[in-house]
Amino acid sequence: NVAISTDVDRGIEGTVRTIHFEGSTTRIRLTIKEKEYMVLTTEQGFSSGQRVNVHIPPEKIRIFPLS
Repeated sequence: NVAISTDVDRGIEGTVRTIHFEGSTTRIRLTIKEKEYMVLTTEQGFSSGQRVNVHIPPEKIRIFPLS
């Protein structure tokens, strides 16, 4: 799970590029350090061009071996 917020004390700064409402979720395209990412969220209230911070809560990170 990825958290998107306007809290400047957490996460990596990005910019909202596009927003697509899809019923119960919203698909947000972000630019972070010149790369684009897609995030699905249930949060609302974001707008194109808005600066946000992206944070991955440590308890949500899963690492799997390649072999």
